[in-house]
Amino acid sequence: MTSITANCRDQLTAEDFRAIGVTLSKDPQKTASLTALLTDPAARDAALESEQLFRALLESPECMAVSPRLYFYVLTRRLLSEFDREIADYIASLLTAFLDVRRLRSLPHLPGQCADHVADMLAALTAASSEIEFHVRVHVGNYSLFMSGIFPEHLRHRASVRGAPDISFYEEVGSTNYRLASGHRLAHHHALADVYRTIADRFSEVRRDLNRLSDELLCLEPVWSPAQ
Repeated sequence: MTSITANCRDQLTAEDFRAIGVTLSKDPQKTASLTALLTDPAARDAALESEQLFRALLESPECMAVSPRLYFYVLTRRLLSEFDREIADYIASLLTAFLDVRRLRSLPHLPGQCADHVADMLAALTAASSEIEFHVRVHVGNYSLFMSGIFPEHLRHRASVRGAPDISFYEEVGSTNYRLASGHRLAHHHALADVYRTIADRFSEVRRDLNRLSDELLCLEPVWSPAQ
């Protein structure tokens, strides 16, 4: 299983570029030249942050043929605008990866091992190598951010009905594990040390922005019963 990286902007498809070009150009004859321009990073970022593209994704009467990477990046960049683009890119990559529930529950780099509880994820650290520890800590951070950001009401319900941990637990565990992961050599190798550290330091802010994303722009319901 590959690690989640901040690469949505670098993984856009030909269909993504075509959709951006069509959206931003009223003249079909200009679509090709605009699409070619989007291979320039500065022009691409400007296009991805345009009001026109954001509105088209939300309000188009027909489903736009775009990848989850493009869709989630445009939304997260809008709601996490006070953060660097790398943060929005990482969060968009996280949301794309966790569309597959199996990935949410699988412990990275531990084939065949799944965990429905944060305690089980942390227990895997007991005999883990330094590399495995890094990947598990990142997964705990990702899991905590995803659950508290996208499904906060689900967690609040579990806390009130079953006595499960509340959102503050996820904030503490998530920020702690992101911070520990940020100091690992692999975080620097993958150019993610600053991303992990920023999310660790501002976990509550990122979580609240994802709450807004979930409340205002997405319609997702958990199809499993994660318990902590």
